[in-house]
Amino acid sequence: MGRLFRLKINIKEVIRWITFIPVPLVAGPLAGALLAIPILFVSLGTSAVQELIDIPTKVILTSTMWVVIYWFGAVLKPKKLPMNAFRIIWLIIITLAVSRFLVLNSTYDLRYQFLEIFIPIYFFPYRGDYEDQDSFMYAVNFRISRVFGFGRKDERLPGAIGWGLPTYFFALCLLIEAIFLTFNGSPFALLSFIGAVALNTAVSTTLYSKDPAFKQNPSGKYLMGLAFLLVGLFLVRISGLNSISFLDFSINLYILPCLLGLIHYPGNDPKDFE
Repeated sequence: MGRLFRLKINIKEVIRWITFIPVPLVAGPLAGALLAIPILFVSLGTSAVQELIDIPTKVILTSTMWVVIYWFGAVLKPKKLPMNAFRIIWLIIITLAVSRFLVLNSTYDLRYQFLEIFIPIYFFPYRGDYEDQDSFMYAVNFRISRVFGFGRKDERLPGAIGWGLPTYFFALCLLIEAIFLTFNGSPFALLSFIGAVALNTAVSTTLYSKDPAFKQNPSGKYLMGLAFLLVGLFLVRISGLNSISFLDFSINLYILPCLLGLIHYPGNDPKDFE
């Protein structure tokens, strides 16, 4: 009976050794492809599907692919494989995969090439050393959940409200778009990002800030909010970048930051309460 039990354990370990690289590399692109199916429906009636692969869509599809790759890689990690060796193996695989993609797609939009490099680095969860597989999986799941804005409540700043992922997601997309356009015929495009941040700050801070200084002088909060609002509107107006494309829809940059300010406030600095 004991031999049979050990044989089962060994078979599981053999399966892990065989699958911990190929299965994640298949599961990740497959998840991205499945998520892309709705885009094909949206593309019906348009001239080309590629026109719909805008910055936000690219971020969603590529992030999904790498999160799935990393999660399956962690689940299937051989228990006898040292963490340092596991980490090095995946760093080599990631480098080869990204390099191969960039070489085969050398004419790809520079914004998308940047995302192909940035996203796998940003999501990389195989850091640190762990006593066992359970603690390793806990750390991986924890890191992934934090990236998607589901961190523990005790880690949030005082007064934090709502889900931050939509705000940070569109901020990243707008920043990439603005930087690219700044060097491609729209020298003031980066002002659009600064203006959007000002609009978002105006709404979220005015509605949700619990800074003691504002309690002592409530009118100061509203005056500051109005000032940020006017500055944000002005900067977006003169930037030449008044909207961002998402799934072939044009999203107004006067409205979007304000809406995001309604659903999320990052919280106050603890020093404000000292």
